[in-house]
Amino acid sequence: MQRIQPLPADFVRDHHAWQAQRTPVHKDTAIKLADEGQTPKAMVIGCCDSRVQPAEVFNGDIGDFFVYRNIANVVPPVDHPQAVSTAAALEYGLTVLHIPHLIVMGHSNCGGVQGCHSLCSGQAPALESPDSFVGSWLQILRPAYERMQRELQPGQDPLVALEQASVLQSLEHLLTHDFIRTRVAAGTLSLHGTWLDIRSGEVSAYDPQAGAFISLTA
Repeated sequence: MQRIQPLPADFVRDHHAWQAQRTPVHKDTAIKLADEGQTPKAMVIGCCDSRVQPAEVFNGDIGDFFVYRNIANVVPPVDHPQAVSTAAALEYGLTVLHIPHLIVMGHSNCGGVQGCHSLCSGQAPALESPDSFVGSWLQILRPAYERMQRELQPGQDPLVALEQASVLQSLEHLLTHDFIRTRVAAGTLSLHGTWLDIRSGEVSAYDPQAGAFISLTA
């Protein structure tokens, strides 16, 4: 363990500053959650991107959102070799915590989606290597890329279209899980697709009747 280093001093100072600004209400909430357990109102499948904070976007507090992150907010199908981690988070959130809403949140300027676009268009040979963990993961999005290519409208940004197509693909893959499908059919679980513009902070939600992502502030 000699290669493990102490936290940098600025991290320690930032923690002290965070502790100092916690209000009695925040502290009481934390104590209650620690003693009684969590009952999140929604689970979010989000991207690892540091610019995306799902709880903040929905004005959430500690304990409100059960968040699972990976590169490009991907949900593999249940029979995919890389499905285990995502499936374990889903199983815990839905069968143990009984969360009633499941949100897939894509976002603008997504590096993972950009990588998928480059990979699928033959512009990223490094991602095609069998040794690339990122490339192997992004291959899961290839059907979304093909869907985007088929459905791209004139003047539409292909990267935004792919970011949103990846959300729809993940929603479809969620339904490959029996424990999700049965809860949706019983009406105890609702699935939602969203896309965040990180520049404006504006969220769009997928409207199945319109067949499009509609701004929540429109």
